[in-house]
Amino acid sequence: IDVPMGWRRSIGPGLLYFVPEKTPLIRNPLRSYDAAIYVGTALIEPNETDRESMTFSSADSFIHSDITGFKGRYKRALVKEAAPFPLPLSKSRHVTYTFQSREQDNAYEEVIYIDEGDRVLALTLSATNAKTFWSLIPVFHKFAQSYQGNIADGTRTPVQ
Repeated sequence: IDVPMGWRRSIGPGLLYFVPEKTPLIRNPLRSYDAAIYVGTALIEPNETDRESMTFSSADSFIHSDITGFKGRYKRALVKEAAPFPLPLSKSRHVTYTFQSREQDNAYEEVIYIDEGDRVLALTLSATNAKTFWSLIPVFHKFAQSYQGNIADGTRTPVQ
């Protein structure tokens, strides 16, 4: 998967975490950036669901847990399933949801869930306001489309 153009890797949750290059370095990245792109993961173990260890019985149970968690944090949350997102390099389409908190402590997210069999990846664009969120959708989609079927140990620097 490619580093988003104009972004840099940073400290944050998940396997990979990116912020815009112009973002100042800070000690606590969680909830401190206007926008971030990150890749979360959950293990799939049939007959087992344990949110603490991020282990779920299926991709659907992870997605359901993700939605439930967002709605638990934001009582006015709006969660909508979007059209399946095409990932041409992996020759597949993946479940996509948009999340909006609709509260003062605003959160806008788009998550593309990729079922890799033994784990699910959650490619996520997160922003604190609608203008930033919608302006970054093309960057996020280009990032997601660079997925080639597996994330082993990192990223590639994109070619101009």
